[in-house]
Amino acid sequence: MSRESLDSFLLQLGRWTSQVIESGRTPFRKVELNPPLIHPPCCDLPHLVLWINRDSHMAGGLILLPDGDIDQALATGVTLADALGLKTLACWDRDRLGIWTLNSGAAVKEETISAATVRSAGQFQRQLQSLLERLKIFAVANAPDNKELSALYLANLLHLALLETTPELNESLRVCRSEQSPGDSWPGGRDPGRSKVLLTLCRLLAVGHADLLPPTVVADGLERALRFACNQLPDELAGQLTPTAEEPALPATAVARLHHVWRRLQQLGCLSNRTLLAEAVEWLPTGSEPLPTGRTEPEETDTEETRELVINPSGIPGDSTPAAEIGLPATLGRRTLLRWLRHLPQPRLQLTEIAALPADFKPGLVRGTLYPSPPPQRLQRPQLATALRIAWPSRRFSLQATAPRWHYDLLQLLGRAAPGARLEIRLPADWVDRRDGQPLWALIRSDFQLTALYLERQEFICLQMVKSERNDINCVITGHRSNRELPWEELRRRPLSYLRLLLNWPEPLLQLVDQEQLLLCDEQCCPEELATVEQLYWQSSHGLRLAAWCGIDSGSLNRAGYRAERAGLPCYPHPDRLRRLANIAADMTPGDNRFDSEVALWIGSELANANWPAAPERETGSSAHERPSSADLIEEIEERILVDGLPQFPTHYLYDHYRPQLTRYELHGELHECGRFFGQIALRDQHHEIQVDSDPLAACLLLASAGHRGPLELPNDARVAADIARRYLTDLRRLRGELNREAHRLQEDPAAARRLVSRIWKRWKLPGPDNIERVKAFLPEINQVE
Repeated sequence: MSRESLDSFLLQLGRWTSQVIESGRTPFRKVELNPPLIHPPCCDLPHLVLWINRDSHMAGGLILLPDGDIDQALATGVTLADALGLKTLACWDRDRLGIWTLNSGAAVKEETISAATVRSAGQFQRQLQSLLERLKIFAVANAPDNKELSALYLANLLHLALLETTPELNESLRVCRSEQSPGDSWPGGRDPGRSKVLLTLCRLLAVGHADLLPPTVVADGLERALRFACNQLPDELAGQLTPTAEEPALPATAVARLHHVWRRLQQLGCLSNRTLLAEAVEWLPTGSEPLPTGRTEPEETDTEETRELVINPSGIPGDSTPAAEIGLPATLGRRTLLRWLRHLPQPRLQLTEIAALPADFKPGLVRGTLYPSPPPQRLQRPQLATALRIAWPSRRFSLQATAPRWHYDLLQLLGRAAPGARLEIRLPADWVDRRDGQPLWALIRSDFQLTALYLERQEFICLQMVKSERNDINCVITGHRSNRELPWEELRRRPLSYLRLLLNWPEPLLQLVDQEQLLLCDEQCCPEELATVEQLYWQSSHGLRLAAWCGIDSGSLNRAGYRAERAGLPCYPHPDRLRRLANIAADMTPGDNRFDSEVALWIGSELANANWPAAPERETGSSAHERPSSADLIEEIEERILVDGLPQFPTHYLYDHYRPQLTRYELHGELHECGRFFGQIALRDQHHEIQVDSDPLAACLLLASAGHRGPLELPNDARVAADIARRYLTDLRRLRGELNREAHRLQEDPAAARRLVSRIWKRWKLPGPDNIERVKAFLPEINQVE
């Protein structure tokens, strides 16, 4: 049976099981298809889990749908049953339905429900009901004792709570981030909600094993009790697990869910088992790496003598301990807890920022990963530039505003490394595609020896290098479709775009660059007098195939006017080859039937080779398809915020004043103060001027002119004008705050959230923040209207 058929059958079984559960005749309370369990590598088979209490990770049954190999299915079932804390499982094959029990890690057949081949839906339903009746008995009679539950079961208990609480917490943290300055934000990384929950789970295990948290603690006081208990932990734990002042609080629903986990841990009685806790924490993923198929990091000897520095470690700590670790609070807390449970020594330094390293710390070995990150905010850049001066006292770096945060971190690492130090660093794979990555490559070329360069998991570029200016080595480059070993003296003279080609292009195309049939744009720009013939080549099918290897499609080429440098292409045909196309530039157009053949004739067979391998399809992440459009985001935000519509000034604010005297004004554009003379205030737009005799009335005109055009009536009484302007400003501040929170809740990128706020605010035609600040100067301190 195909996988599609098995998935369809599993979905139908889930619907029928839900109907049985709703009748209330079984101890099962929920059915789940293919739940996200942590387990060792095994065959991926459709399976159905019957939950007695999912929050407590109490499963009552497991049903697998084998694809033909029953032995392989049973091996998978044993693994899943261990993760679920079960001693019974069912296999629903095409011609048999059996129940198996687990005995010493092996599956033993218990009974067969029915071996007959069924055809109708009614027969399948009756088989399912018979199976559920039998599993109900086994769920009670064959339930494992708490002492029999494995570390894998405990890890899944924690992992399910981690998955359930993370989405809501991420939204809450994004809202909190919108109300904080950049320097006050908690370093939660790409997934701050997951980091916060993981750190809280580590605290629960630590204080539980140390018997510092009372079993009777209530949910509302959980975080406060945890803070007090973490302060009493041993110093090696308290430094990483004690909550900091900038760490955000958990929302009420997350606190309730984690409190439930705490009570479940108490019921299981596993907190005193040091080995079990350590194995469970090893299985628990941090979120910065794929699920651990386990295991430890590569061992390094004499790490204290070499002063090893590890950046964002993702594996399980080994027996040797580095001199310093830098990572997220959750990562460091997890590793500290593991070492404490394993009786391993702790690093001398554990920090969350590279800039926090002591000035005299010069590591001889640097290992780790720098993850993708957004550009730092404008207020953060001077601080990061100051930190670079400490790492590089005699250098000044000019990074572009688009440079992500990890560029600053890499420059710091390179400067902190001792002379002769070895570095093994993973960088985001888009480094070689970015224009703002040139300063990093310039520094590596001048002060380092690159010994190896290769791609990993389509996400990272791995660099192995030595801090030395010598040239007498070769660099091994392992790309997707070619492998090369080049002298470092030759490679360091090439631009960053050359690395992009080495890592992604096949050998036939790389030879065109070596033979100078293709020239790199970063080394020599295409002459302007050849712009017309260059456009001809890129419009041909041969040029489009070459552009596809550079990740540029025909639409991007068209928008760039079919110029290589504008489109972001790293190379272009040699000018001598392009000049040959001048012979057909006046007579041929891209729509001509003979266009491609004529281009191939004059450009040369090397650049119009029909035997080139096909370019790979451009990879697009699933998030790009799932990300809602700006219009959808704006619509969702307006539905949540504008329940009563936008405030209309001054109409909505005059209702509280009984028939005030009004004066009519004509507004033709946004007003600005242009002068004062003997109590008269002059306000002017591009073509007209209005004079008023009171500051509150001027404030009303400035506020109204932001979005109103045409006639407008405002009160003559300065006290009434001050009252309506002040109330309008209060509503604007409230509305701006709600908009800011909603935008950050829906957008993970803070910069994108700020752009969305500005776009919506302009769409609403409300006074901008700068105008609001100027208007405040026109209003008295106290509202004098009773």
